[in-house]
Formats: sequence, C-alpha cells, structure tokens
Amino acid sequence: MATAKTMSVLEAAECLQVSRDTIHQLIKTGQLTAWKKTPKRNSGFLIDTASVEAFDQLRRAQTQPAAPSSSSRLGSGEAGAPGA
Repeated sequence: MATAKTMSVLEAAECLQVSRDTIHQLIKTGQLTAWKKTPKRNSGFLIDTASVEAFDQLRRAQTQPAAPSSSSRLGSGEAGAPGA
C-alpha cells in the first residue's frame, strides 16, 4: 500500500503563504487533510500534500479576476455619439 506524501504545518503555511494558526484552522474545518503524528495531545500534524495543493488551486481559482464583459469594454461613450 502506498503512503500519502505529507508535510508539516510550517511547510504547509509556507506553501500557502499563511500563518500556522490558519493551517490549524483549515485542518479543524476539514479543508486540509491531516493526521496527528502521535496520539499525544500536543503532537504535531502530518498534512496530506495533495490536500494542500488542491486547496491552493481552489483558492487561486476563486481569486482570479473575472474577464470583462463585452459591454464593459465599450468605454463610457456610446457608439455613434457626437464628439466634442
């Protein structure tokens, strides 16, 4: 059985350019897949690299500016309006 590639909280934070607290929140809300390293309470997480990549792609897709519509490309004047 193949094992998933993982990264630390710090590596995920650097990859996504967010804080470690944000990574912990993304794990808590299920937006990133992660496992505890050990059952101990203050054990660190191993984060699935594929979930970090998928989250980053989704985030980038949501922040891309929308293409301007054809009506917004006409400018402020009407076509055929008399010039000054």
